[in-house]
Amino acid sequence: MLRASTTENGMRVKVLAMMALGVATTCPQVRLSALLAVLFCIGGCSGKPTVPLATVPFDVSRVGQSVSIPVTVTPENANLDYVYIVGVFLWNPDRDPRLVDLRTYPPRQRLYLRVRVWHIVDGQAVAVRVSDRDFDYDIRSGTFTSRPSMSERRSDIAYVKAVAGRDDVEEMDSVHFRFEEYGEYRVDVETVADTELLHSIPSWLTVQRDFPHGK
Repeated sequence: MLRASTTENGMRVKVLAMMALGVATTCPQVRLSALLAVLFCIGGCSGKPTVPLATVPFDVSRVGQSVSIPVTVTPENANLDYVYIVGVFLWNPDRDPRLVDLRTYPPRQRLYLRVRVWHIVDGQAVAVRVSDRDFDYDIRSGTFTSRPSMSERRSDIAYVKAVAGRDDVEEMDSVHFRFEEYGEYRVDVETVADTELLHSIPSWLTVQRDFPHGK
């Protein structure tokens, strides 16, 4: 799991992250690329890194952003028995309290993305079935109810669910799916609305094994 851990790596992590964020301050894309390099280093030092199949900087806060992520799936980097996700990470070293709005029950702020996963077979893109984790929450009873799946509502718009706020990074996931077989895949992600709450928050996407969800 891509993570900046201040508890495991102490002050060195904060110094490295601050250096990364200080690189090319007039160019957010370059600054975030530098930050990702630091976070990969930190993950490798933590002892239990989960290496994503792909990682790309991506601004989830502004409508009209899109990216295509090529992914090569092999027995060396993936297991067909595992569930994979398109993860969304937010860099939040100052612990901006407004981001709690993404994690309340029910959420006071919801983030949605258009997410599609394709298996490339003989040059043709074949859609892979994906699901999100959208839900309703009843405050009085404290119960969760899953909303209709993306396939049931015939939509490619996924709810991005907050999973955890750890150290300096907010961890979220959009869709989960399984690779049907080894080979070439493509993940297409597009923003569908402005989210003012996140305008100043660097963000990136991963294609990786699903979060453990407390296991």
